[in-house]
Amino acid sequence: MSRSLSSYRERVGQLGVDAAQGFDETVETANQLRKGHEQLVAGLAAMLMENDSDRAETIKRVQAVPGVTSTNAGLFTFILDAKAKSAKSWIAYTGLDVAIKESGTWRGHGKLTKRGPSWLRKRLFQAAWGAALNYPQVRLYYDALKAKGRKHKEAVTSSPRNYCASSMPSSSVRNALTR
Repeated sequence: MSRSLSSYRERVGQLGVDAAQGFDETVETANQLRKGHEQLVAGLAAMLMENDSDRAETIKRVQAVPGVTSTNAGLFTFILDAKAKSAKSWIAYTGLDVAIKESGTWRGHGKLTKRGPSWLRKRLFQAAWGAALNYPQVRLYYDALKAKGRKHKEAVTSSPRNYCASSMPSSSVRNALTR
């Protein structure tokens, strides 16, 4: 740590810039980036909601799932294809399906395929863990899986699979979204 600090001071000295001024500029830039990010997220959410009334209905239904924010609901409904025939295809797209290697009588451990976008899996995982912390019914499900001997990641990853299945549009909504 002291080596990094001395290196920082040396570089600042070479540039002829006041260290305090550089730090303040860095903090100001970080604040501007944060504000820009918030504006982009708000604009994205508004754009997703205004484009299609049927999609807005689906976003509201997905947002009712514990742990899913309006921004995440908008992203999920935008990314996940409404033409999908089953919830299993959504689960496979997100990469939350389990693949088990087996040969003859030997059967290996199941692992996530991780085929889909990693950012989508991360958001689903974070939503599930947030729901497990804040919603008693989700926590009961998590605790039941843990009691059966599941590991933490296995128990938390099970909830996003359920989210995908419960968020699958009904046939009437799916038909309206595919027009």
